[in-house]
Formats: sequence, C-alpha cells, structure tokens
Amino acid sequence: MSLNKNFHRLYLAGFFAILLLPVINAIPFFSLPLWLSPPDFAKTIIFRIIFSVILFIFICQALYKKSFDYQLVKKLKSISVYFWLLTGLFLFSLLSTIFSKDILHSFWGDPQRAGGFLNFGFYIVFCIFAFLIIKNQDWQKIWDFTIIIGILVSVIAVFQQFKILSSVFIPTSSRPGSTIGTAVLLSLYLLFLFFMSLSFFLKEKNIKKRLFYLFSLLLFLFILIIDNSRSTWLALILSSAFFLFFYPKKLIPEKWRKPLLILKITFFIVLFLSAVGFFYLNAYHEQIIMNPHISKNPAVIPLLDRLTLKSALQDSRFSVWQIAAKAVAEKPILGWGPENFSIAFDKYYDPSISNIGVEWYDKAHNFLLDISVTSGAPAAIIYLLIFGALFYELQKIKKNQTENYLISHGLQAVFLGYIVNVFFDFDNFSTYLILFLLVAFSLKLMSDLKLEKETNEAETGEAEKNFSIKTQKYKTLILLCLFVFLVLFIWLYNIKSLAINADMNAAQEERNCQVSLPQMEKVLSSSGTYLNHYLGVNYGDMVNSCIKVMPLEKSIETVKKAIPVLEKNTQIRPTYTRDWLFLGIYNNFLLENSNDSKAMSELKDKSDYYFKKALELSPKRQLIFAEWAKTYYVIKDYLKAKEISQQCLDISQTMGQCWWMQGVSNLNLDNLDEAKNDIAQAQKNGYSTDSESSLIQLSRIYLDKKNYQELLLVNLKLALSYPKKMQYWATLAYNYKIIGDYKNARKFAQKILELFPNNPEIQKQVNDFLKTLP
Repeated sequence: MSLNKNFHRLYLAGFFAILLLPVINAIPFFSLPLWLSPPDFAKTIIFRIIFSVILFIFICQALYKKSFDYQLVKKLKSISVYFWLLTGLFLFSLLSTIFSKDILHSFWGDPQRAGGFLNFGFYIVFCIFAFLIIKNQDWQKIWDFTIIIGILVSVIAVFQQFKILSSVFIPTSSRPGSTIGTAVLLSLYLLFLFFMSLSFFLKEKNIKKRLFYLFSLLLFLFILIIDNSRSTWLALILSSAFFLFFYPKKLIPEKWRKPLLILKITFFIVLFLSAVGFFYLNAYHEQIIMNPHISKNPAVIPLLDRLTLKSALQDSRFSVWQIAAKAVAEKPILGWGPENFSIAFDKYYDPSISNIGVEWYDKAHNFLLDISVTSGAPAAIIYLLIFGALFYELQKIKKNQTENYLISHGLQAVFLGYIVNVFFDFDNFSTYLILFLLVAFSLKLMSDLKLEKETNEAETGEAEKNFSIKTQKYKTLILLCLFVFLVLFIWLYNIKSLAINADMNAAQEERNCQVSLPQMEKVLSSSGTYLNHYLGVNYGDMVNSCIKVMPLEKSIETVKKAIPVLEKNTQIRPTYTRDWLFLGIYNNFLLENSNDSKAMSELKDKSDYYFKKALELSPKRQLIFAEWAKTYYVIKDYLKAKEISQQCLDISQTMGQCWWMQGVSNLNLDNLDEAKNDIAQAQKNGYSTDSESSLIQLSRIYLDKKNYQELLLVNLKLALSYPKKMQYWATLAYNYKIIGDYKNARKFAQKILELFPNNPEIQKQVNDFLKTLP
C-alpha cells in the first residue's frame, strides 16, 4: 500500500468525522451535553480542530511530494474562475473584518450563532480542499454517509415531535429542530438532502440502494411537512417544478414519457388548485377556522394561519429589511463587519416601522442583505455570482455528459431551492457544511468535464516543470513553525474555549443561585479568551434571574458584583447596546434601594452616562428611554421623568412602558386626568397595569397623596389577585381603619383569620388589630 493511499484514507476519515457533526449534539452520555452547548459553537470548534489537523497533514505531504503538488494545480486550473470567486469572497470577508466596527467580534463571532470570519473562512477552504482531495470513486460514499446522518437527524426530529424517549431527546410542543437548531434550519438542511436523494434514487440501478434513497427522501419530505417552514416550502415547490418540467428528455425511456407528461400535468393542476385554495383561504379565513370540522382539530388552525397572506405580511422580517437597506446605504463597500448586523440594526432601529416590535435582531433573515450589511454589497454580488455561475456550468455538463446529467440537474434544483430559502432566512454550521460540500461536488463535475477534453501532453509536461519548487532547505523549519501554530491554535482557541464554555454551562445548570453565581464568577476570573464578552452577557442574565428570588440585601450585593463585569464588557464590545442598557437597569436597581443622598447622586450620574451611551448606539430604542425615565422617577424628579417619557412617545406611541412611566409621573405631579389617560394607553399598548409590581407602585403613590379612595381600590385588587399574601389583606384592613370604615376593617381582618386559621402568630396580630377598632 502506497503512502498516498494511507494519506487519502486519513483525509477521508477526517471528512467522515466532519460530516458526522450535525448529529453529534444528540449524544446524551456523561457530561457531553455541557460540552456541546450551544450546539453550533461546539460543532464549529470540533470542525476547526479536525480540519486544521488534516490541513496540516496535507501541507506536510505537499512539501515532501512535488508531483502531488502539480496534480492539485492541474485540478485548480480546471476551475480557476470559481477558485478566484471563492478567494474573492474570502478576501472581502477578511477586509470587512479588518475594517469592522468590532474587529474581534467579526473575527471570532458569537458562540450562540457560531459565525465570524474565522469559521466562514474555514468553510471556503474546506470547500476547495474537498474538491481537491476527494476522489471520484469516494464521492458516492461521502453522499451516502451524509444522507445516513440526515436520516438520523430526521429520526430525532420524529422522536421530538411525538415525544418518544423524551428523557433523552427534548420534546417539542411546536415544530422540531432536531440537532440542527430551529425548524427553519432543519428544513433547509433536509432540502439539500432531499434533492440529492431524489437524484441518486432516479440514477441508481441497484434495487437495495434505490430503496435506501427512496426511504430517505420520503423521510426528509415527512419532516419538511411537519416542520411547516413557509420559506422552505416555497423553495421546495419552485425547485420541484424546475426538476420536473426540465427533466432530461434523453434520459426518459419511451415507455415512461407519457406517464411523465401526466405527472407534469398533475403537478401543474395541483399547483393551480393550491393557488386557488390559497386565495380562498385568505378570502374566507375566519369562516373556515370556525367550521366545526376545523375547530375540533386545534392543531390544524395554526397551520392554516401560517398559510395566510396576512400572517406572512405581519412577519417582522420585512420591517427588518427596511432597516438593513439603510445600513447598506451607509457602508456599501465593506459593510459593518461580519456578525455586526446588530450594530447596524440598533443604529437604524425605528419602532414606527410596521411590525418591527421591540426585538433585538442580529440577522436580516435575507442572505443578500445579511452579506451586504456585514461584508459589503460586492461580497453579496460575488456570493450570488458563485451560484449563478454554478447553475450555468451545470447546464453545460447536462449538454456534454449524459452520465452526470441527472446529478447536475439535481444540483441545479438544490441551488435554486437554497437561494429561494435563504432569501427569507439564514444559514448555520450544519447548512453551511452541506452547502459548501455541494459546491465542492459541483466543482468536481465541472473539472471532470474540462480535464476530459485536455489531450495536449506537451502542455501538461511544461506546466509540471514550471510548478517545480525547491523546498528542501526550509521545509523542516516551515513544518516546525506550522506545528507549533497548530498546537497553540487547537489548545488556546478551541479546546480551552470549549472547556470554559462547559464550565459556564455547568454553572447555569445549577438551580441554586448561591451555588451557580460563585461558579460563574470563577469561570469569569479564569477565562482570558475571546469568550469573555459572551461569558459576561450570560453572567448578567444569570444575575437578572437570581435577584428576582433572592433577599433584597443579597440582590444588592449581587448587582454590585455584576456591574463591573458589564463595564468590562463595554470595553470589549463598546458597540453592543444591551450592555449599556443593562448597566443602566442594574444601576437603577441600586439607586432605588439606596438611602444615602451622596451615593444616590453618584448613581444617578452613572445611570445618565449608561443610558446616553446606549442611545448613541440606538437612538430610537424606546426601552432605553423607559428605563432612563425610571432613574428620575426614583429620585422623585417627576418633571424630568415625564420629559424623558414624552421623548420616548414622540418616537412612537406604541410603547406601553413609556405611557406607564408618564402616567405615574403625572400622578405624582397631581395631573390626574393626564395620568388616567396615560395608564389606559399603557394597558392598551401591552403594559400589564394590573401586575403585582404595577399595583404596588400605584399603592405607594396613592398612600403618599392620601388618596384613600383610589388606594382602597388598588389594595383590594392586590388582595384578590394574590389571596395567599397576608400583607395585602392586612394593608386593606388598615386602610379602612384610617378612613374610619371600621366595618370593612373588621371584615377584612377576619378574612385573614379564615385564610390562615392555623398560624398562631398571625391570629395574635389580627386579634390585637381588632382590639384597636371601636
């Protein structure tokens, strides 16, 4: 066995290991779930480790095997246009990273999304490497293995949907995402495999293999149905129409041509009836869902709702596109930097845009806008050119190579479906992996066609001679440097990061805040990696959850620890709006629970600073105004609180929290009619005016104003809404005593005795209170 064969087997093993990654987070054994969350982060880490090792081995082999080098150059020359297109995409991503608004984040990305230039660059190199290394006879093994992984992913989705082995595979109450992430991403992943399975099914002669491909494509179709992703269904319909209506006539036996014509007519009729049904559903939607046969099946109603035009138009992504277009106009050449969509979105966020809501977006849900915003319009054009050119070249293969006609046709359907799908969505690790593998496979088909036509051996010999490079003198030094770099890269920026993330996950799994917070603080102190900001954000979220259940003194102590962490986050990523916002919110919490006038003044100044920095990044983010108004409300500067609330409402009058802040400010300023209208508007715009915290806030205002009539109504609401909280009944009884209504004071005091009959201490307190009544 030759050395080359051993190397090739090693490369193949690496490819198979990489293609296994989409399903790897299904492994429930030992502490692996802690290491494999977030799933895409763990997958990209393992992908980078495996691919870095095989790339290093490849370089070693290339330095020692000069003839091996020439074969690669020959293959590259055969697809030189696509090589330079991929290189151009790589370079534009690199340049946009260098000139990014947040370079480190653009390079490394966020673990939750697992994006960034580093990972995207790896995908491009992986594509070229797969094209160069995988031999013709091995491509079918690669695709069969990929389809098997797709089957495993689909089976897990079935388990999730029907709650099978729910202790192992997390069940879902809506649409399964399996190990890929969301239902939308799973649908895109299976869309790729559906058409590959269909092409192989039609091409394969072996009965057993045909049954395998038939089973896989039916299973993939079943998951696509239960996932009900509108963008994928649109992509599937258009791709299927292309696949069917442009099916190669030369491959159709005479006896099948009439049945195929019937199938085309049937497909067209189904499409036509579907269009009629769609318009009918939109015209008579209310009557349809009120039909007794439909209303008895609650699961059908959400499906029908998703198929309506109204539901589609209410999707906030169309509003996000308007904001993304403004961001592209500001930085059209190199964009804002990979993974920096949130910076652009925050700057141009405008709540007056229809259906935008109050969400924070880090993706445009449109591949052209995503790439244009983050890497510039030229990068988006190159990305589109790659798939347009592939489609064109595959058409040429269909004309010249009968044996690859069907596969090329299937690949065209895949790329068409992909472009349609990601026009409304985005990619993740698993979809990028299959996508770039498909590109590599397409390049292989194109290269085969071109090399088949090359017959000039003299030219070939000359090229081989010209490529000869003398590396003997420096190769040991080169390999040593590369090996050191490889070890450092794998350890410091992959394994160590994975371990730190696992420690963070272990801390988050603890139910007791007294245990989880110290664990998280230990992780923060020992990090020192590109994960620092991500860890800080998760620590802030943990603190936010814990202070809701902690005693007040412990909450204050915890918030004081959280603020320096978030301040450090603003140094790492000064363009991240939410860090500044949460600093202001936590600072307000300390302000609200401080009695020292000097300390309150300093805290007020800090809150001003944090909220102003947040507004510099997102000038129309109403939540910032609402929280800033609280700063002045706490220090009883009600005029300033009202002024800031009005600034919020000048942007858009749909923010209930701003109406509430203006309402309670007006109550304190004795503007009762204005306050009544403000509070009504707050409730109308989604603010919970009858929540416990809201009612307590009103109770304090009315007590301070000695407005006992309104106070009694508020306290009665509190007592009736939270009957197991004795203090609300006690406050209600005491309020009635203050106004001289001793009958009701006695009534509600006795109510406490009924609710808490077996508590001697409460009974004594109530009896002592009753003795004070005339």
